[in-house]
Amino acid sequence: MRIGMTYDLRDDYLKMGYTEDQTAEFDREGTILAIAEVLGELGHEVDR
Repeated sequence: MRIGMTYDLRDDYLKMGYTEDQTAEFDREGTILAIAEVLGELGHEVDR
């Protein structure tokens, strides 16, 4: 199955001046990579 991922990276918003609290719900690069890796191991094609 082909899976598309959408996300907001915390680091991108921190660079724009947002605070840690304002970006608390955003994802870290490592989280996105880990999810994509597991999906790939399960046989899925991941588009980021």
